[in-house]
Amino acid sequence: MSEDRDRLNAALERAMREQRLDPWHREAALGLLESPPAEWPPCCGSACEPCALVLRRVVERAQALLASEL
Repeated sequence: MSEDRDRLNAALERAMREQRLDPWHREAALGLLESPPAEWPPCCGSACEPCALVLRRVVERAQALLASEL
């Protein structure tokens, strides 16, 4: 199990770096990664930081990295 958690953490950290998402938003990204896309919030247009679209890109990239074995 810890190997799976390590892979998930590595993928999430890499995706966050690539998308320039600050590390303090990790828990928000992790929450999305652990929930189905249908439950992800949409962009509300209020210039939130981070925008839901940025979080979505991070999570989608992390999923792609996990699927490709990093």
